[in-house]
Amino acid sequence: MRKSRKMLLIGAIIYVLVMIAIYMGVSVYFMKHFFPGSIINGIDCSSKTVEEAENMIANKVQDYSITIVGMDGKEGSISGARMNFAYVANGQVQALKDTQNPLVWLYAYFNPESYSMVAKTTYDKEALRSSMEKLEFFDETKIVKPEDAKIVQAGTGYRVENEVAGNELDKEKVFELLVKAVDEGDAKLDLVENDCYLKPAVYATDESLTKKVEVLNKYSNMTVTYEFGSDQEVISSDTINQWMSLDVNNNITFNENEVSDYVDRLADDYDTYGRSQPFKTSRGEHVTIQNVTYGWQIDRDGEKKELMNILKEGKSVSREPVYAQTAFARGENDIGDTYVEIDYNFQHMWYYKNGNLVIDTDVVTGNTSKNYDSPIGVFTLQDKERDATLVGEDYRTPVSYWMPYYNGVGIHDANWQPVFGGDWYKTHGSHGCINTPINIVSVIYDNIEVGTPIICYQGSTAAPPNTPVTPVAPETNTPQSESNTSQSETNKPDGETNKPGSETNTPGSETTAPQSENTPQTDIPSPENPDSPDGEE
Repeated sequence: MRKSRKMLLIGAIIYVLVMIAIYMGVSVYFMKHFFPGSIINGIDCSSKTVEEAENMIANKVQDYSITIVGMDGKEGSISGARMNFAYVANGQVQALKDTQNPLVWLYAYFNPESYSMVAKTTYDKEALRSSMEKLEFFDETKIVKPEDAKIVQAGTGYRVENEVAGNELDKEKVFELLVKAVDEGDAKLDLVENDCYLKPAVYATDESLTKKVEVLNKYSNMTVTYEFGSDQEVISSDTINQWMSLDVNNNITFNENEVSDYVDRLADDYDTYGRSQPFKTSRGEHVTIQNVTYGWQIDRDGEKKELMNILKEGKSVSREPVYAQTAFARGENDIGDTYVEIDYNFQHMWYYKNGNLVIDTDVVTGNTSKNYDSPIGVFTLQDKERDATLVGEDYRTPVSYWMPYYNGVGIHDANWQPVFGGDWYKTHGSHGCINTPINIVSVIYDNIEVGTPIICYQGSTAAPPNTPVTPVAPETNTPQSESNTSQSETNKPDGETNKPGSETNTPGSETTAPQSENTPQTDIPSPENPDSPDGEE
């Protein structure tokens, strides 16, 4: 019995020792092999040595590829072979093996573990870039570039055309993300999630764009039409649009320099003040006369201000510009058919009203022997006055009719003159005024309006001999076509217009002329006329 127990004990001891030997033998095995159930980066490395595990990892790396997912689910892939992708052993697998205690292999058998590591790899970045650029995403024939939302014309108005999203990629950004993904061994790169597509800078929902469309539609049919007689100048809606912009608060503004330049051009094209124009005289001569105080003149500053106000209002208008001075007519002739014409050499004056000859008469003009030449040019009748007193430095001369037109020079009666016409003016003329028989000047006075052009020139024909004058009372009826000269000299020239030209003449010598004591004094005082009785002009 005792012997039997001893044998059992010995057998148990031998069994335990055998089991220990076996366990230890297995432990020795797992000193160089991974435990059962060891998974590294998805690779089953059970019972594999470090070298075998690294070979398995290297084989898997050779099969590496990355899939690139783009817009609308479109995909492209790059294999490891195309980028010369390879695994580089750097001791990471051995480090994982070293974490396994061989003596606990039995526990590991029933509790398998998975391991993750960043496998060190190598690849050719230039080969990666080349492979990327060959993907369909970068095919130039299939790329649609993004376009900003924009304003387009729609019929007579405007609308916002939606932006184009396009499918163009930010190539450098894609490459940077691709390198990072390959470095980390990622199998997928989503271009949409990573915001790799280029975008429009302006969208249809942009408030400034919609605001501008509202403004453009307000101005889409607006025009500003300037009336210059039978001529017109039109500021089109396209031009207005070019002048227009929106400030940071979406308020409309207009380019003041563009507006200013436009008004200046209008004035340059249509002003006649100060310019010369050809004129056909009553005697059929062709002369060129400068507008001295007569003619159209746009008030540039006033018109610029008014045009800016009109543009801001946004309503179409047809109008005349703001004038600093106006004339009697537009078109080829700004003189029109109502005017006074004076030929100093012929010593004669004509007055036309609405194309009809009202008066023609001999006159006496400025005394040329004393350099009191009457001024040459086209002037504007400044005023008209009855029973005025002409005042010089040392005389006061009453006249019945006074019509000044330039620097104290005017048309008036002169009952002291014994004759009119001829060459009497050369030694017995005025200080520059137009001495006229009283019965004639009264008719002019009754018919003429302030602003009427007075045309003064030196004709080529000298005056006929002087004609004695018998003073008569002023006529009460306006003569129509009666005249004091032959028919050939009294008819208004026809068939030709007096068109403003580009030549420039200056007025004749400035005169020393009388002033009416009832009107403001000019800057030129008038000495007594020794050739007029009692110092009269």
